[in-house]
Amino acid sequence: MGLELCFKTGEGPYFKQPVQHPHDLERLEASTPIERLEYVWSTIRGVKSEIMGQKPLIGFSASPWTLACYM
Repeated sequence: MGLELCFKTGEGPYFKQPVQHPHDLERLEASTPIERLEYVWSTIRGVKSEIMGQKPLIGFSASPWTLACYM
């Protein structure tokens, strides 16, 4: 969405310019997940190909609410 995500040792992730006011929403980039996340699907397909069904593939993503709280 165009926000620069940073990580600070001992504190965790933060955005340099978080969304703090309604007008901040105007600077967010909107796109579909398919356009922005092709690298994720490509990685999953590659890993599945490598493990060839010998082991389960488990993934995790934080909920939209959790991610939005960081914004």
